[in-house]
Amino acid sequence: MKTTFFSTAVFFFTLTLSVFAGNKELIEKGNKEFKSGDYISAINTYQKVIESGYVSPELYYNTGNAYFKSNDMAHAILFYERAKRLKPSDEDISFNLKIANSKIVDKIDVLPSLFIVNWWNAAAAIFTHTGWAVISIVAFCLMLSLFLFYLFGNTLSFRKISFFTGIAFMGIFLLSILFARKQFLLSSNTEEAIIISPVVNVKSSPDLQATDIFILHDGTKVRITDNIGSWYEIRIPSGNKGWIDRAVFETI
Repeated sequence: MKTTFFSTAVFFFTLTLSVFAGNKELIEKGNKEFKSGDYISAINTYQKVIESGYVSPELYYNTGNAYFKSNDMAHAILFYERAKRLKPSDEDISFNLKIANSKIVDKIDVLPSLFIVNWWNAAAAIFTHTGWAVISIVAFCLMLSLFLFYLFGNTLSFRKISFFTGIAFMGIFLLSILFARKQFLLSSNTEEAIIISPVVNVKSSPDLQATDIFILHDGTKVRITDNIGSWYEIRIPSGNKGWIDRAVFETI
């Protein structure tokens, strides 16, 4: 049952033609290493594929699973978050991310948001930006067809149906454009990061001698709001903010 057990299924995915044969062999090697319980070797193998430039939610998901099995929750969360950006509606990714987050030290209360904002974010997450783009194209073509039916229809009832159905598809077209834009910006966003150092003292200013204002631990998700040199201002979900060094986090 998903509410009880961590999902360790590995995606044995079909590779596209853009993937070199060497990457395919590495992915298969990593999958075998994962299945045999050699999680460190699986991580190293998957990382070679990632470093080659190949990107997929399945690859990130597998890498996250290998880190989870190695008890490295910070990197597990990092790769689950990367996988979720590419495939936001995937239940296995979301579930494993939730389990990994339950195992980290910091339990930060999230600032409440309006219901309409939660609904908007949930609706946008149903598809990737590519999926929403396809829907917008289909909706636009149907909208134009229906308006042509309205202009040249033979009967009044048929023209009315065509007109109002066309209006509905216009709404779908506009919404899908907005959702596609939102998901594209999210997928290309470099303003979110995961703390990877075991303990981080967050400073009041970008200075090693500045006052420590609070402490973060590995696995915590932060938002980057500014930077000066190697110092980055971050904000946590509760609203608190401070400065940390670039070496203690990895961007999603």
